[in-house]
Amino acid sequence: LSETNGEYYLISKVLLDAHCYYHGYNDRTIYGKTISPDNYEHSDIRAWLNNEFYKTAFTLDNDNILTTHVDNTNPTDLGYVCNCCNDTYDKVFLLSYQDYENFDHTLSSYYKQCKTTDYARARGAYYNTSSNYLYNGQYWIRSPSCFSGYRAFYISYSGYHGNDDVNYSKFCVRPVLSLKVS
Repeated sequence: LSETNGEYYLISKVLLDAHCYYHGYNDRTIYGKTISPDNYEHSDIRAWLNNEFYKTAFTLDNDNILTTHVDNTNPTDLGYVCNCCNDTYDKVFLLSYQDYENFDHTLSSYYKQCKTTDYARARGAYYNTSSNYLYNGQYWIRSPSCFSGYRAFYISYSGYHGNDDVNYSKFCVRPVLSLKVS
């Protein structure tokens, strides 16, 4: 996506796995605070990316993968007050609605479209079967939908934003990370 002084901001070229954003519809209480299911900081997908996925995908030398300050304060550009969460510090993360708008020159709808891997399809990922979008999947981004506490945004198989229930497990994961090359 970008490079500055040997630090590369990278996004996966393919959809690697199918995963729900969060496994339920109910609010929960964490440290005395009510947390909605669309909260990225406490989402299943963030925990999975930074634990299981990170430890499996990068078993060799991880020293070049940077911990990134992930800004979660302005997740959309829609003019709604959303269920924003605290900023996070992650090795692996998802882009936000705003990130896609900021990278629009790099990520036109064509580049937002993304193919599913065989592995993701075997794990139950939704994929398109029409000839124009063959094997394109839909993938989560980290922004809440603003319309309810249990919906989050995703990118559709044709490269446009949508929102759906956070417990939908047929959407995919398109990881992002920052890498320092010496």
